[in-house]
Amino acid sequence: MIVRRVSGGKFDRTSHPKWKYRLSEHLVLWTSHRVEEPILIRSSSGYLIGEWQGNLLTIFSGYMYDGATGWPDHKEAMVGFAFHDFGYQLSQILTRLQWDQGMKSLHEQANYKLRHVVFAGVRLGGWKFFGKSEPVRIIEI
Repeated sequence: MIVRRVSGGKFDRTSHPKWKYRLSEHLVLWTSHRVEEPILIRSSSGYLIGEWQGNLLTIFSGYMYDGATGWPDHKEAMVGFAFHDFGYQLSQILTRLQWDQGMKSLHEQANYKLRHVVFAGVRLGGWKFFGKSEPVRIIEI
């Protein structure tokens, strides 16, 4: 799975008790996975958090995530962490391996030096988190 940042991805710290970060602008990503029908993605609390049209996945401004679990949140890796958290919450459309590979692809694009260590970590321990928090609903357009 190849993923490339097209635009956006700025984030702020949040005081939310569960989530550490909030996207302050839309994060637009090109993915090698193409959806045939446009999809809107809504959180369990009812907020629209993203859309996927063709090869473009947009994670909307306001989306909250917790960054890396058990690992420092290095600034150059945050776009990959936002994508990965989004995918693990969604736990649909793609397999866990594809979401992990997409994060690694974004880390390569950002020249994140520790990308291989992070990838190994999510492959070894990610099963504990995949599909476990804040389920989201897919609403086809």
